[in-house]
Amino acid sequence: MFHALASCVSATPRRLGMVFLATVVFSGSDAAQAQVCGQTLVANTTLTANLLDCPGNGLVVGANNIVINLNGRTIDGVGLGVGILNNGFDNVTIRNGRIQEFDFGVQLNPGTLGNLVETLTVTGNEFVGIQLSNADANNRIRNNTITAQAQRGLVLLNGSTGNVITFNTITFNQGMSVELESSGSNTITDNQINNGGDGGLRLTASSSNVILRNTITDTSDSGVSFESASNSNTFSRNTLARTGDSSLSVTSSNSNRIESNVVTQIGDAGLVMTTSNLNLVLTNTIRGTSDCGIYLQFSNDNTVRGNDVQFNPCGLDLAHSNNNLIESNNASNSQGSGITLEDSEDNTVRLNQSNSSTATGIYVVGVAAPGAGNLITTNTTNGNLGDGIVIASSGHTVTGNTANNNDGWGIYAVPGTTNGGTNHASGNSEAAQCFGIVCLP
Repeated sequence: MFHALASCVSATPRRLGMVFLATVVFSGSDAAQAQVCGQTLVANTTLTANLLDCPGNGLVVGANNIVINLNGRTIDGVGLGVGILNNGFDNVTIRNGRIQEFDFGVQLNPGTLGNLVETLTVTGNEFVGIQLSNADANNRIRNNTITAQAQRGLVLLNGSTGNVITFNTITFNQGMSVELESSGSNTITDNQINNGGDGGLRLTASSSNVILRNTITDTSDSGVSFESASNSNTFSRNTLARTGDSSLSVTSSNSNRIESNVVTQIGDAGLVMTTSNLNLVLTNTIRGTSDCGIYLQFSNDNTVRGNDVQFNPCGLDLAHSNNNLIESNNASNSQGSGITLEDSEDNTVRLNQSNSSTATGIYVVGVAAPGAGNLITTNTTNGNLGDGIVIASSGHTVTGNTANNNDGWGIYAVPGTTNGGTNHASGNSEAAQCFGIVCLP
């Protein structure tokens, strides 16, 4: 049986020193004293010294049900290998130390189940700080600081399923802060994700994940993006601020639930949805964007309900998007029009508020085919600096709306607009109050 070495580095200067590399397996009581770069561990281990300038892997997991306690020590590499590598062992705990300057800080590879990775500082690695690849289930990554990787911070890929990522600080990584690729049913909750050199969180072909109560700020690109059939995810009660692009981007992804998030100070639109269907966008607060609060393009059959999209250049904009329900949103105080529909059909726009905007409250443009027009009903559009409601193209229906005290028409509708009745308008600058339809006072 081999006995532990005092250190894996000689007394010569760092990076130039002679490194002792053990390709041995420790077991029993010797494992508790091991201090060797590249060591494979098969029993509980507590470090008593730093491992410096490891030329390959730092430590390798070699058994189920063991605890690796770094004991506040540092495992340090030379830009190669993995700080701690687990190639398929279950119920392993890795905790309490610093891992730096490898290709990967920590890897949980195919077959790993029930691992706990906690209270680590993972920093300065080349590719990824912590990576789960086809990690089976119930791996928990919690209370770690993952910072300053040359590329990505935390990655789940290749079918990593049923894992929990919680209470981590993921910051100043030069690539994507958190990324899921072809991985589903994971929970990402209560993390601080900020200062990403790319975006904050990206899901690619990843479905049924729960993303809850995270704070995502100061990213150079989108705060969060769903891409390539990332379906049936729940994104709820997160806070997003100061993203360089849209705070939330949904592309070719369906049946997601985006609910009760707070979005502020965004470099583009708050939420951009492209070629995505059957999504629920509910009770979000999106303010202070550089473009629209919510923008749908080529997206159908979505429900957008109860959102506060005030104080943006525009509140809600639909382009080439059909059969959506736009209901009970507040798009007031926009710097442009509050709600705009462009070349979109069969949408129901009802019970929304679009007041006090610098342009039109609700603006509809694009001729609808017979029977395929939009229904604009029971909305309130008061005190806008333009018209209350403008129907600029034929084929649409206007009914039951209120349009008072606008600096133009209450409702302006071109010929071919259907008046469903009981529209109300008073106090508008145009004495006739409405054009193209009859309004009640």
